[in-house]
Amino acid sequence: EGGADEGGAVGGGGESKPADDEVAAAKRATQAMMRIARAQQAQNTRSAFVTNIPFKATEQDLREFFKPVAEVKSIMLNRDKATTRRTGFGFVVFETQAAAQTAIERCDKKELDDRVVRVVPVQPGVKVEFELPSDLHEDIKALMREAYEGKNLSCIKDAWQKRHPGKKLDTARWGFKNFSAAVKTLEGVAVETHLEKSLTNLAFFKGSPAHLEHLEKKRAKEEAAKAKAEEAAASGAGEAKEGQQAVGGGEVKAADAQQAAEKDEPKRPKATDSAEGEHGEPPAKARRLDDAPAAGSVAGGGGAGDQ
Repeated sequence: EGGADEGGAVGGGGESKPADDEVAAAKRATQAMMRIARAQQAQNTRSAFVTNIPFKATEQDLREFFKPVAEVKSIMLNRDKATTRRTGFGFVVFETQAAAQTAIERCDKKELDDRVVRVVPVQPGVKVEFELPSDLHEDIKALMREAYEGKNLSCIKDAWQKRHPGKKLDTARWGFKNFSAAVKTLEGVAVETHLEKSLTNLAFFKGSPAHLEHLEKKRAKEEAAKAKAEEAAASGAGEAKEGQQAVGGGEVKAADAQQAAEKDEPKRPKATDSAEGEHGEPPAKARRLDDAPAAGSVAGGGGAGDQ
């Protein structure tokens, strides 16, 4: 018995060793991940996220861009995986944290090849908000107050360009995808979709009479569309139910018709043991006995018996 206990103890110790190895391996992996995270965090403090970079700009162009204010250690420009073309943003690592901070403070919103470059701290998950210059803010709002509130955004853009001959209102310069995206960033301005043309956007001052009227029309249109959809759904359900009832009714009628036909069909007379059948004929049983051939004829004929 003592040997069995000792063997069990030895076996248990052998099983615990792999478990201890797994715990140690997991601990080493966690420590390695923590070291990598600390190293990445330290690098982020010496880095800047740079966006709205001209697509034709090279790493050398960026080094020259930052050279007056900070020494660049390395640059990583993002590229599209499918086309390998530059996507307009990247990361710049500086020699020190102080150099990175100086670059952010002095180079953000500076121009590079007609693009206003944004230089911000590296903050994973934080989106950079592009901005129009304040004078352009006021120009657009002045046009809206004058005559263009509730009008197509392209009308506002055309009006601005007519009043600034030789200038083009290209909001991509400040990082915006289009003019509509730029107007949406204006404080106190709401961009709404045209009630009839889904690809047309209109500019309103938030809460203005024109804006409230548009929202009320939009609500009424949405409610009418919802009611119409519900009516169509109810109508479709009713038609389906009527169709099912019609099919069921047809089946019932067919069954009734079959029963009626069976009821109207004349019944055949049953054979009786009476001495005389219908039309003065002898009963069927009597006929069979009278018509039966003699035993001798059956045995000798052969052929008649086969039939």
